Amino acid sequence: MSAYIPSDEQVHLSIKPALRSIVLRSLPTAIGLALTAALTSWALASTGWAGSRRPVLYAAGGLLGARVLWEVLVWLSRRYVLTDQRVMSISGVIVRQVREVPLARVQNTVLVRSLGERLFGLGTVGVASAGSAWIEVAWVMIAHPAHRLDAIRQAMRGLPRREGPLVIGLVGGIGSGKSEVARVLADEGCVVIDSDAEARRLIQSTSVRDTLVSWWGDEILAEDGTVDRKKVAQIVFSDPEERKRLEGLLHPLIHEARQRKIRENADVPAIVIDAPLLYEAGVDRECDAVIFVDAPREVRLARVREHRGWDEDELARREVSQMTIEEKRRRADVVIRNDASLEELRRRVRRVFSDLRDRLSGTSEARGRDSAQAR
Repeated sequence: MSAYIPSDEQVHLSIKPALRSIVLRSLPTAIGLALTAALTSWALASTGWAGSRRPVLYAAGGLLGARVLWEVLVWLSRRYVLTDQRVMSISGVIVRQVREVPLARVQNTVLVRSLGERLFGLGTVGVASAGSAWIEVAWVMIAHPAHRLDAIRQAMRGLPRREGPLVIGLVGGIGSGKSEVARVLADEGCVVIDSDAEARRLIQSTSVRDTLVSWWGDEILAEDGTVDRKKVAQIVFSDPEERKRLEGLLHPLIHEARQRKIRENADVPAIVIDAPLLYEAGVDRECDAVIFVDAPREVRLARVREHRGWDEDELARREVSQMTIEEKRRRADVVIRNDASLEELRRRVRRVFSDLRDRLSGTSEARGRDSAQAR
C-alpha cells in the first residue's frame, strides 16, 4: 500500500473495513440463497422429487461459500488512509483503484449508517468537495466511524493557511482549447502563468542550454547557437528516461518562477496555472481548484493539424508521455466542454469562474483548510 502514498507525507491513519463487514456484505446473498433453496426443496417435495433436495442444498452452500470468499478478497484488498495532505481509498481485487481528495479541497464530510451497519456497529465516512454530485472518497463499513470522521476533520484543521489570490489549475488534452480558456480568464482579471512559455524561456537560458549540451552534444543547437526545441523534443518524446531527466531540470526552475509571479500578483482575483503536466509535476497541490478543458479527439486532432502541423501519430506520441485524458478528467474539479462556438466557450468559462469565486472566496481566510469543486 505504501506505493500509493507520497513518501513526503505523514500517515495519520491507515485502516481496513471492519472484519465483520464480510458477514454483513454476504448476508443478502445468504438470505436469498436460503429462500431459494427452501422454495426449491418445497417444490421438489410437492412433485415427488424429494430426493433431489440434497443437490440443491449443496449448490446453495457452494454459492454462499463463493460469495464469502469473494468478500474476504474484497476485504483484503481495501485500505483507507489519512495523511497530513489527503484522504485516500485503495481498493480492487482485480483492478486496483486509488481514489483521493487533498485535504485542502475537502468541503464536505459525511457519516452514513445503513440499518445493517447500525446493527453491526459500523458506518461509512464520505468525503466530497463543494459542488460535487457524489461522494468522492468513501470509507465503507468501518468500525468507530464517528471517531474516524473526527480524525479527518482534525487533520483538515491542522493544515497551514495559505494567503494570497485563488490559484486555479488548467489542464486538458492537447488541442483542447486551454489557451482560449486562459485568455477568457485573463479578461476576467486573472494572471495566467503559461508553464510551456516559461519552459521555452528557461530552455534558452545559458545554464540550461549548457546542461543540455553536456547531455546531448552540440547537435541540439541551431545555427544561431540557441537550443533547437524540435531536436530536443525528438529526444525526450522517444526516450522516457531522457524526458524525466529534462523535467527534473526544468520543473524546479519553473516552480520557482511560478511562486515568484504569485507573490508579485497578490491582489488579482486569481492566478491561473496553465501546465500540461500539472498532475505529473504535482502542481495540482498548489491549486484551490483544477479546470479540465474537454474536447472530442477528432476536434483536437484537427486543431493540431492546422496550428502545429502534427499528424495523428505525432499527437498520439505526445499524449502517451502524459497522464491519460480520462484520469485528468476524473481528477479535475470542474469540466468545461469545448465542443460548441467560441462565444459559447467564453460564456461557459465566465460562468465557471464566477461559480468558483463564489465558492472559494467564502473560505479565503482558511483556504489551506477548505476548498471547492464543481462539476
